[in-house]
Amino acid sequence: MKKFFTFFAAALTAITMSAANLTVAEALAMGNALADNAETDTVVVEGFAVNVTPYDIAFGNQQFYLADDAASTTSDLMVFRAKPTKNGAAYPVLAGDKVQLKGTIKKYVKEGAAPIIEVMYPSVTFVTEVAGDRTLATTTEITVAKALEIGNALSEGAITDETYDIVGYVTQIDDNSFNTSYKNMIFWIADENNGAATNAAGAFEVYRGKPTQELKVGDKVSVKTKIQKYVKDGSCTIESVSSAPVTLLQAGTGEGSGETSTADVVFDKNDFAGQGVSGTGGAVSAEKNGVTFTCDKGFGDGTYGVRCYKGSTVTIISATEQIAKIEFDLATVSGKDYSGGLDPVTVVNAKEWTVTLPSQARMNKISIYFGTAEAAKLDTITAAEAKAMAEALPENTQSEKVAVKAYVASVKTAYDPEYGNITIWLTDDPTSTYGDIQAYRAKCTEEVGTALMPGNQVLVVGTLKHDVNAESGKHYYEIAQGAELTLLATEGIEEVVLTENVQKVMVDGVLYIVRDNKMYNVQGVQVR
Repeated sequence: MKKFFTFFAAALTAITMSAANLTVAEALAMGNALADNAETDTVVVEGFAVNVTPYDIAFGNQQFYLADDAASTTSDLMVFRAKPTKNGAAYPVLAGDKVQLKGTIKKYVKEGAAPIIEVMYPSVTFVTEVAGDRTLATTTEITVAKALEIGNALSEGAITDETYDIVGYVTQIDDNSFNTSYKNMIFWIADENNGAATNAAGAFEVYRGKPTQELKVGDKVSVKTKIQKYVKDGSCTIESVSSAPVTLLQAGTGEGSGETSTADVVFDKNDFAGQGVSGTGGAVSAEKNGVTFTCDKGFGDGTYGVRCYKGSTVTIISATEQIAKIEFDLATVSGKDYSGGLDPVTVVNAKEWTVTLPSQARMNKISIYFGTAEAAKLDTITAAEAKAMAEALPENTQSEKVAVKAYVASVKTAYDPEYGNITIWLTDDPTSTYGDIQAYRAKCTEEVGTALMPGNQVLVVGTLKHDVNAESGKHYYEIAQGAELTLLATEGIEEVVLTENVQKVMVDGVLYIVRDNKMYNVQGVQVR
């Protein structure tokens, strides 16, 4: 027993030591000493790459194993989703390369399987390199007409395996509010600047594409994307996948048939200067053109915008006009997200919108649009897909809103009735107790939160998050705080329409949810 405690103490010392070059053997010993699914602090491991898989263009990472001997062809130390670069550009690892990896060591254990010792998401420094081809795969440049041809040949709901560079002119912008947080736009492109805005008219929809700057009608662009045939309500649209990179090739004049829109009311820093209380928050309000903005725990610093603190209630009311949507210019300061769980673009379609913030929001600008807005469309993704998307995010950033349909692996933090949230781990295997991704402080009703248990199928709608601890260098991937959680029936739903038009009603003592003129029980099952 004494020997055991001596070994355990030594192992703990090794785990917590400062980063230093480890051999593969030392890294394996350190990993095997860990508890199941535990991780070390950041370490540096040096060795030779073996069993190398091809570089993943889509996610910008690569997996391989690491050995102490250059002559080895196998190893037990797995390198999980490394991001090899050289001179600031992607640079694939080849078998035989000697590399230094900076990351954490994890003892990955899935129920019923043997442990796998992994170096997690490391940066890669090349010590020596073998000769070989490190050329990255390239995409094929095609016209919009060709993209439509490829898309029309797909089955309904299908997406191509190949990624294309689609070149065309911006013909119409459905939502030209270039969001400073997520930098995405919804627009149409065609082979000519002719104002086309349907597939039938020869245009291709770029759905939430990510240009490096705000686009205008007439701009010539290249869109790097897979092509999908999106289906909704029996109607098909040939379009890009979400978050496709967009490159401006040639600036246009802004002339054409496309339509743009301007916010009807805009609140900025000047409207809140001197109001509220720094740190603790106080009443903040502003009124323009019949629209009133209020926050009960805020502070107008006069420099950036308005701070609405955790737990504050934000309300926007229009006296006469219906609010179609609200756009928030949300701040990130020193790598810390201050979105307050808000969506950069929130569809309202009502005269009043209100929210209680789960965390602090710093709003540089609030833009109000009157009229009616189309609710955002979301395809559901799996827990594994959510994890991969989160891992692909730049450090300390969040994704656009996604809908994750998965099973509860475990409840990490029980439902909190004060804040109306719960923290759970999600998996795609209804029998597994190991989660792929965490939904952190997801919002749900008390009825759902108190009844939720492993094996339940849920839908979680929110943003994905990639955080890096500044001290340890440890990476965290999760569904960010404030996501909406719904308990599903066995069959669930495949598509979600995001809207704020949700009501709770009591019928014969039973709670129901009314959304988009349809009634659901608390498990998310539609009822008559």
